[in-house]
Amino acid sequence: MIISSALRIGYEIKTTNMKRLEVDPPFEVLYPKEDVLLVVSCNAFAIGQEDNNNERITVE
Repeated sequence: MIISSALRIGYEIKTTNMKRLEVDPPFEVLYPKEDVLLVVSCNAFAIGQEDNNNERITVE
């Protein structure tokens, strides 16, 4: 996704399971024409042994 603005843009990324879903950097302020590379990772888990239906990543 590419977002462009003449103003600063601040963002924060939240997860419902911070032990499993990780985002780096989780928040930042971007200045005009600045970009950032986000790293999203999911740690290993046993399928079917845990309820993971409600896990989400939210961008604010």
